[in-house]
Amino acid sequence: MASSSSIVKFNQEDEHASVVEAFQEFVASYKYSYDALNREAPSSIKEETAILNWRKQDRRKVFLGKYAHRNLQRLYEDATTEDERENMDFDAMVAIFMARFKLTTNLSLANFKFRQLAQEVDESFEAFGIRVKREATNCDFKCRDQCTVVETLTREQILFGTRETEIRKNALKEQWNLEDLLKMAKQ
Repeated sequence: MASSSSIVKFNQEDEHASVVEAFQEFVASYKYSYDALNREAPSSIKEETAILNWRKQDRRKVFLGKYAHRNLQRLYEDATTEDERENMDFDAMVAIFMARFKLTTNLSLANFKFRQLAQEVDESFEAFGIRVKREATNCDFKCRDQCTVVETLTREQILFGTRETEIRKNALKEQWNLEDLLKMAKQ
């Protein structure tokens, strides 16, 4: 991310295994890039709190101006009003994107991938724990509508343990609940 011509821009429409995870990784990398810019607040701002607020807004502006693909900028414009954008800081902007990306995440697939996590041979316990915690942010361990935790865990254990790859593939793609899974599997 050295020169403006080589800056990689985040586009949520690119192919990502998980948009949420890809965005989190991009934001973490961007924070280091922004800090390396060492941008100074205007000399007219003297108060420490005002400087911190300027920095939070500047971080957002630089992100959107240099590191966000036009598709991401459009998403931001659609998700916020002009007044909100005027005073929004970086963390609030990231929260808006994360909420939007989580809505489009296939939660059944994320939960399935989560259940497959295992410590790698050369991976420390600490690194494995960090990876599991990061992957958990892509999952939804709450029930929607009228389901129970038992139904959710039962459905996911069936998907995790079945040898029927076509059923698993369709159930993950369509995000079937337990009742749908059992009904479709009978067919």
